[in-house]
Amino acid sequence: MRSPIALFFVAALASASLCALLALLIGAAMGMAELRAGELTPGHVIFACLAANAAGSTLYAVLARRGGPRRARIQLGGAALVVATLATVRVVIAPPEPGFAAIAGAMHYVVAITAALALPWFARGPSCTPDSPAPAARVLISLAAVFTILSTEVADFNATHFYNEAWPPHARYHGVLLMCAMVGVGLASLALLWRPAAHSAERPLRVAIAALLPAMIWGSFFLALLVPGTSSWPDGTPRSFAIAPNVIAGGIVVALCVAGWTIDRRARRSA
Repeated sequence: MRSPIALFFVAALASASLCALLALLIGAAMGMAELRAGELTPGHVIFACLAANAAGSTLYAVLARRGGPRRARIQLGGAALVVATLATVRVVIAPPEPGFAAIAGAMHYVVAITAALALPWFARGPSCTPDSPAPAARVLISLAAVFTILSTEVADFNATHFYNEAWPPHARYHGVLLMCAMVGVGLASLALLWRPAAHSAERPLRVAIAALLPAMIWGSFFLALLVPGTSSWPDGTPRSFAIAPNVIAGGIVVALCVAGWTIDRRARRSA
Protein backbone atom coordinates (compact mmCIF):
# COMPACT_ATOMS: atom_id res chain seq x y z
CA MET A 1 0.00 0.00 0.00
CA ARG A 2 1.71 3.09 -1.19
CA SER A 3 -0.98 5.69 -0.79
CA PRO A 4 0.45 9.24 -0.56
CA ILE A 5 -2.65 10.38 1.32
CA ALA A 6 -2.31 7.68 3.97
CA LEU A 7 1.44 8.19 4.17
CA PHE A 8 1.29 11.94 4.74
CA PHE A 9 -1.65 11.52 7.11
CA VAL A 10 0.42 9.19 9.28
CA ALA A 11 3.44 11.50 8.99
CA ALA A 12 1.35 14.47 10.16
CA LEU A 13 -0.11 12.56 13.12
CA ALA A 14 3.24 11.16 14.24
CA SER A 15 5.01 14.51 13.92
CA ALA A 16 2.14 16.35 15.63
CA SER A 17 2.29 13.94 18.55
CA LEU A 18 5.99 14.52 19.03
CA CYS A 19 5.53 18.29 18.71
CA ALA A 20 2.68 18.32 21.22
CA LEU A 21 4.69 16.33 23.74
CA LEU A 22 7.71 18.65 23.54
CA ALA A 23 5.57 21.80 23.52
CA LEU A 24 3.58 20.71 26.57
CA LEU A 25 6.73 19.77 28.44
CA ILE A 26 8.23 23.17 27.64
CA GLY A 27 4.99 24.86 28.70
CA ALA A 28 4.82 22.91 31.95
CA ALA A 29 8.44 23.75 32.74
CA MET A 30 7.85 27.47 32.06
CA GLY A 31 4.66 27.70 34.14
CA MET A 32 1.83 27.31 31.63
CA ALA A 33 -0.49 26.10 34.40
CA GLU A 34 -0.04 29.41 36.21
CA LEU A 35 -1.47 31.41 33.30
CA ARG A 36 -5.14 32.29 33.39
CA ALA A 37 -5.37 32.87 29.66
CA GLY A 38 -7.90 30.60 27.96
CA GLU A 39 -5.90 30.68 24.73
CA LEU A 40 -3.07 28.50 26.05
CA THR A 41 -4.46 25.26 27.41
CA PRO A 42 -3.23 21.71 26.64
CA GLY A 43 -6.19 21.26 24.32
CA HIS A 44 -5.25 24.36 22.32
CA VAL A 45 -1.62 23.26 22.12
CA ILE A 46 -2.54 19.79 20.83
CA PHE A 47 -5.00 21.21 18.27
CA ALA A 48 -2.42 23.75 17.09
CA CYS A 49 0.18 21.00 16.66
CA LEU A 50 -2.24 18.86 14.66
CA ALA A 51 -3.20 21.80 12.43
CA ALA A 52 0.41 22.94 11.94
CA ASN A 53 1.62 19.47 11.02
CA ALA A 54 -1.31 18.84 8.69
CA ALA A 55 -0.43 22.06 6.86
CA GLY A 56 3.28 21.26 6.96
CA SER A 57 2.73 17.74 5.63
CA THR A 58 0.68 19.10 2.72
CA LEU A 59 3.31 21.74 1.97
CA TYR A 60 6.12 19.18 2.09
CA ALA A 61 4.24 16.87 -0.29
CA VAL A 62 3.86 19.69 -2.82
CA LEU A 63 7.46 20.87 -2.48
CA ALA A 64 8.88 17.34 -2.73
CA ARG A 65 7.03 16.69 -5.98
CA ARG A 66 8.30 19.92 -7.51
CA GLY A 67 11.90 20.03 -6.37
CA GLY A 68 12.74 16.73 -4.70
CA PRO A 69 12.92 15.70 -1.04
CA ARG A 70 16.24 17.37 -0.22
CA ARG A 71 15.19 20.80 -1.45
CA ALA A 72 11.75 20.34 0.12
CA ARG A 73 13.31 19.73 3.54
CA ILE A 74 15.18 23.02 3.37
CA GLN A 75 12.11 24.92 2.17
CA LEU A 76 9.91 23.34 4.85
CA GLY A 77 12.40 24.31 7.56
CA GLY A 78 12.51 27.88 6.32
CA ALA A 79 8.74 28.15 6.13
CA ALA A 80 8.36 26.70 9.63
CA LEU A 81 10.76 29.21 11.13
CA VAL A 82 9.05 32.11 9.35
CA VAL A 83 5.63 31.05 10.65
CA ALA A 84 7.01 30.57 14.18
CA THR A 85 8.57 34.04 14.08
CA LEU A 86 5.38 35.71 12.85
CA ALA A 87 3.29 33.94 15.48
CA THR A 88 5.74 34.95 18.21
CA VAL A 89 5.79 38.60 17.07
CA ARG A 90 1.99 38.59 17.18
CA VAL A 91 1.79 37.44 20.80
CA VAL A 92 4.62 39.80 21.82
CA ILE A 93 2.71 42.77 20.40
CA ALA A 94 -0.60 41.80 22.00
CA PRO A 95 -0.15 39.20 24.79
CA PRO A 96 -3.36 38.13 26.58
CA GLU A 97 -1.54 38.49 29.90
CA PRO A 98 2.02 38.87 31.24
CA GLY A 99 4.16 35.83 30.66
CA PHE A 100 2.03 34.49 27.81
CA ALA A 101 4.39 35.62 25.05
CA ALA A 102 7.47 33.98 26.56
CA ILE A 103 5.79 30.60 26.95
CA ALA A 104 3.95 30.68 23.62
CA GLY A 105 7.04 31.90 21.76
CA ALA A 106 9.15 29.03 23.04
CA MET A 107 6.41 26.59 22.03
CA HIS A 108 6.24 28.08 18.53
CA TYR A 109 9.90 27.37 17.84
CA VAL A 110 9.84 23.92 19.47
CA VAL A 111 6.93 22.92 17.23
CA ALA A 112 8.47 24.51 14.12
CA ILE A 113 11.89 22.88 14.49
CA THR A 114 10.49 19.50 15.51
CA ALA A 115 8.01 19.42 12.62
CA ALA A 116 10.66 20.47 10.10
CA LEU A 117 12.83 17.54 11.18
CA ALA A 118 10.15 14.91 11.85
CA LEU A 119 7.78 15.37 8.92
CA PRO A 120 10.30 14.51 6.16
CA TRP A 121 11.51 11.52 8.18
CA PHE A 122 8.04 10.05 8.60
CA ALA A 123 7.02 10.94 5.04
CA ARG A 124 9.84 9.08 3.29
CA GLY A 125 7.50 6.17 2.93
CA PRO A 126 7.13 2.54 3.87
CA SER A 127 8.50 -0.47 2.07
CA CYS A 128 6.06 -1.46 -0.65
CA THR A 129 7.16 -4.98 -1.57
CA PRO A 130 4.92 -8.03 -1.22
CA ASP A 131 6.71 -8.62 2.09
CA SER A 132 5.63 -5.30 3.61
CA PRO A 133 2.92 -5.43 6.31
CA ALA A 134 -0.62 -6.17 5.16
CA PRO A 135 -2.51 -2.88 4.61
CA ALA A 136 -5.27 -3.72 7.10
CA ALA A 137 -2.71 -4.75 9.72
CA ARG A 138 -0.74 -1.56 9.18
CA VAL A 139 -3.85 0.58 9.64
CA LEU A 140 -5.09 -1.22 12.78
CA ILE A 141 -1.76 -1.16 14.58
CA SER A 142 -1.17 2.45 13.48
CA LEU A 143 -4.47 3.45 15.07
CA ALA A 144 -3.34 1.82 18.32
CA ALA A 145 0.03 3.62 18.11
CA VAL A 146 -1.48 7.04 17.37
CA PHE A 147 -3.98 6.66 20.21
CA THR A 148 -1.13 5.69 22.53
CA ILE A 149 0.71 8.88 21.60
CA LEU A 150 -2.18 11.34 21.78
CA SER A 151 -4.22 9.96 24.66
CA THR A 152 -1.73 10.79 27.37
CA GLU A 153 -1.31 14.36 26.16
CA VAL A 154 -5.08 14.93 26.09
CA ALA A 155 -5.92 13.13 29.35
CA ASP A 156 -2.98 13.95 31.62
CA PHE A 157 -2.34 17.69 31.26
CA ASN A 158 -5.29 18.68 33.46
CA ALA A 159 -6.45 19.04 37.05
CA THR A 160 -7.03 15.28 37.49
CA HIS A 161 -3.43 14.34 36.72
CA PHE A 162 -0.33 16.53 36.29
CA TYR A 163 -1.98 19.65 37.73
CA ASN A 164 -3.77 17.76 40.50
CA GLU A 165 -3.01 19.45 43.83
CA ALA A 166 -3.41 16.11 45.62
CA TRP A 167 -0.46 14.63 43.73
CA PRO A 168 2.92 14.78 45.49
CA PRO A 169 5.86 15.94 43.34
CA HIS A 170 7.20 12.41 42.84
CA ALA A 171 3.81 11.26 41.53
CA ARG A 172 4.01 13.97 38.85
CA TYR A 173 7.51 12.78 38.03
CA HIS A 174 6.28 9.24 37.42
CA GLY A 175 3.33 10.55 35.44
CA VAL A 176 5.61 12.42 33.05
CA LEU A 177 7.85 9.35 32.77
CA LEU A 178 4.85 7.25 31.70
CA MET A 179 3.76 9.92 29.22
CA CYS A 180 7.22 9.99 27.61
CA ALA A 181 7.26 6.20 27.47
CA MET A 182 3.85 6.10 25.77
CA VAL A 183 4.87 8.66 23.16
CA GLY A 184 8.15 6.84 22.50
CA VAL A 185 6.38 3.50 22.18
CA GLY A 186 3.82 4.92 19.75
CA LEU A 187 6.46 6.57 17.57
CA ALA A 188 8.58 3.40 17.52
CA SER A 189 5.55 1.35 16.50
CA LEU A 190 4.74 3.74 13.64
CA ALA A 191 8.36 3.71 12.47
CA LEU A 192 8.42 -0.10 12.37
CA LEU A 193 5.20 -0.17 10.35
CA TRP A 194 5.86 2.63 7.88
CA ARG A 195 9.63 2.88 7.39
CA PRO A 196 11.37 0.87 4.64
CA ALA A 197 12.73 -2.49 5.77
CA ALA A 198 16.36 -3.41 5.18
CA HIS A 199 15.35 -6.97 4.30
CA SER A 200 12.01 -8.59 3.50
CA ALA A 201 12.60 -11.26 6.16
CA GLU A 202 12.22 -8.54 8.78
CA ARG A 203 8.47 -8.31 8.18
CA PRO A 204 7.22 -10.81 10.81
CA LEU A 205 9.47 -9.40 13.55
CA ARG A 206 8.73 -5.76 12.68
CA VAL A 207 4.96 -6.29 12.75
CA ALA A 208 5.15 -8.33 15.94
CA ILE A 209 7.17 -5.67 17.77
CA ALA A 210 5.02 -2.84 16.37
CA ALA A 211 1.94 -4.57 17.76
CA LEU A 212 3.57 -5.63 21.01
CA LEU A 213 4.77 -2.16 22.05
CA PRO A 214 1.33 -0.47 22.43
CA ALA A 215 -0.18 -3.73 23.72
CA MET A 216 2.38 -3.90 26.54
CA ILE A 217 1.72 -0.31 27.62
CA TRP A 218 -2.05 -0.69 27.67
CA GLY A 219 -1.95 -4.25 28.99
CA SER A 220 -0.18 -2.91 32.07
CA PHE A 221 -3.37 -1.00 32.90
CA PHE A 222 -4.93 -4.35 33.78
CA LEU A 223 -1.91 -5.67 35.68
CA ALA A 224 -1.85 -2.52 37.84
CA LEU A 225 -5.36 -3.34 39.06
CA LEU A 226 -3.97 -6.44 40.79
CA VAL A 227 -1.96 -4.30 43.23
CA PRO A 228 -3.89 -3.72 46.49
CA GLY A 229 -4.88 -0.12 47.16
CA THR A 230 -4.68 1.10 43.56
CA SER A 231 -7.50 2.68 41.56
CA SER A 232 -7.89 3.22 37.84
CA TRP A 233 -10.05 6.29 38.50
CA PRO A 234 -8.33 9.70 38.69
CA ASP A 235 -8.31 11.27 42.15
CA GLY A 236 -11.34 13.43 42.79
CA THR A 237 -13.49 12.12 39.93
CA PRO A 238 -16.82 10.31 40.45
CA ARG A 239 -16.99 6.60 39.61
CA SER A 240 -19.80 6.27 37.10
CA PHE A 241 -18.87 2.77 35.87
CA ALA A 242 -17.43 -0.35 37.41
CA ILE A 243 -14.32 0.02 35.23
CA ALA A 244 -12.61 3.33 34.43
CA PRO A 245 -12.68 4.49 30.78
CA ASN A 246 -8.88 4.32 30.53
CA VAL A 247 -8.99 0.58 31.26
CA ILE A 248 -11.71 0.10 28.64
CA ALA A 249 -9.58 2.05 26.16
CA GLY A 250 -6.66 -0.20 27.06
CA GLY A 251 -8.69 -3.27 26.13
CA ILE A 252 -9.61 -1.73 22.78
CA VAL A 253 -5.98 -0.87 21.97
CA VAL A 254 -4.80 -4.36 22.89
CA ALA A 255 -7.55 -5.82 20.67
CA LEU A 256 -6.44 -3.61 17.76
CA CYS A 257 -2.86 -4.79 18.17
CA VAL A 258 -3.84 -8.45 18.34
CA ALA A 259 -6.14 -8.08 15.34
CA GLY A 260 -3.46 -6.34 13.29
CA TRP A 261 -0.83 -8.95 14.11
CA THR A 262 -3.27 -11.79 13.35
CA ILE A 263 -4.30 -10.30 10.00
CA ASP A 264 -0.69 -9.88 8.92
CA ARG A 265 0.18 -13.40 10.02
CA ARG A 266 -2.70 -14.88 8.00
CA ALA A 267 -1.79 -12.73 4.99
CA ARG A 268 1.77 -14.08 5.06
CA ARG A 269 0.57 -17.67 5.30
CA SER A 270 -1.82 -17.30 2.40
CA ALA A 271 0.68 -15.47 0.17
